[in-house]
Amino acid sequence: MEIWIFYWLAWLLWIIVYFFNLHTNTRFYYSCFVLLLITLSNTHISFQGIILFVPLMINLILGLIVLSKSSQKFISISIAICLSFAYGGLQIWENFNPLWLFVSSSFLSVFISIILFYIFIKQPLNRIGIALISTSMGQMLYSFVGISYGFLESIGDLKYLTDVVLIVMTLMVWFKMKRFSEIIEQGIKNGAFRMKT
Repeated sequence: MEIWIFYWLAWLLWIIVYFFNLHTNTRFYYSCFVLLLITLSNTHISFQGIILFVPLMINLILGLIVLSKSSQKFISISIAICLSFAYGGLQIWENFNPLWLFVSSSFLSVFISIILFYIFIKQPLNRIGIALISTSMGQMLYSFVGISYGFLESIGDLKYLTDVVLIVMTLMVWFKMKRFSEIIEQGIKNGAFRMKT
């Protein structure tokens, strides 16, 4: 079931990235990244019985590249660390005590991430970089705890990829809606100014 949700959300993210970023030079690179994520979603590396999925490492590296170009490095890294512990802790909590969660941990992680991003981080690209780093590190933390207890044997499965795509897609849709409302507001102000003159 998770594989179909992931593919559906990933293709929806690709549509948003490719068709709604018309006037940007980076549209090609972002759409190639989403297609690479879709293509490599089942690719993994096995090491001593532990399965490491390749998209987790790609997300982590891309997030680190994005944050290396940030002007607010300390705040961004601090939020990434906090969110990685929150994401890993939420996964552990859902695994060991599922009765306390009334909604999926995916929706809770999206909700917590969006709130923290809009309070502390201004640039949309930094928000996506922090989302990639925090979910990757949180998934590794959760997987290492699960492996030490003998529960898990994989790091970065499809549930993780679904969470990443859901967070990035929510950030993109929120940013596009904000830009659209700014354009409409500017058009209304310009129309009101023309009516006065």
